[in-house]
Amino acid sequence: MKLRLFQVIETPMAPLSERARKAQSVAREIQRIGGYVLNSMPLRDDEKELRIQILDTDKHILEEIKTWGWTPVFAGPMPRIHISGSFETACIYRIEIPIERPNIPDNRIHGEISDKKKPPDKERVEMLKSLGYRGYK
Repeated sequence: MKLRLFQVIETPMAPLSERARKAQSVAREIQRIGGYVLNSMPLRDDEKELRIQILDTDKHILEEIKTWGWTPVFAGPMPRIHISGSFETACIYRIEIPIERPNIPDNRIHGEISDKKKPPDKERVEMLKSLGYRGYK
């Protein structure tokens, strides 16, 4: 007899945006050279930046990130807990990944504005004259 405790339902994952792919590749490279990424991957649309943690002994990682064209901004100190239970001094940095802006269609009205003054309507002129307006002769 086969006992089933739960059923695994696989749903297809939505394709990643260009921004999420960029964040994922940067995070992968940072982890490869010894940094720690604090964000969950893939980067959500409402997250403005990628948060990373760099040990104080590994400051060369920041220089490497700068050579890639990114600018890590200091966010504050936060110790890293080592597997042995000891604390290692480290700092948190933020790397801002620009948000893709949607193309907005140009819905402005183009053309020339008429400067021609229309001659006054005869019926209107007669009505204004009968009411006592002296602007028309």
